Amino acid sequence: MAEQRLQPNEIHLNACLSVCEASGAWPLAVRLLARPPAELPVHRSTVAYNTTISACEKGHQWELALQLGQQMSDKAAPKDHITYGVCIRAWEKAGLWQHALGLLEDMGRVALQKDTVCCSAAISSCAILGAASLQIASQKASRGTWESTEPASVPARKAHSGGAPTRFCTNWTLRASAATR
Repeated sequence: MAEQRLQPNEIHLNACLSVCEASGAWPLAVRLLARPPAELPVHRSTVAYNTTISACEKGHQWELALQLGQQMSDKAAPKDHITYGVCIRAWEKAGLWQHALGLLEDMGRVALQKDTVCCSAAISSCAILGAASLQIASQKASRGTWESTEPASVPARKAHSGGAPTRFCTNWTLRASAATR
């Protein structure tokens, strides 16, 4: 009887990467994603990159997570709101709030709607550093345009997408504001 081999596909790769992420095996996730197409002839999708970036972020490898996010521009894997959210959390964990806000701003430039996760991560990255950075984050999270002179309390009345604020975003803004006092 002839031996049959299972041909790996995108679903298999994404499942393996998901297991790596859940188990904290970020080095294995990075090696899987980086395998040459001749060894692993599977398209590296946005999901594959997002899962690997998340594994790195959870493993406190924020520099690697951000490098992978930047590589996506060169590959056939477009960035989505999940990509931005994970990268913003990586900058948050690195304590580099300006970069987190920069990614939030980039979302507007590429016409991606800012979601609660992205806004909350950007706001919480600023909470550690005081009221000035928190006010900037709150303004950026609440407006589609990034030019604002409104006080930081305004985002509590507006959403990051222009409607009513989400309870989660409002709570994070209030929590971060209280932490700076």
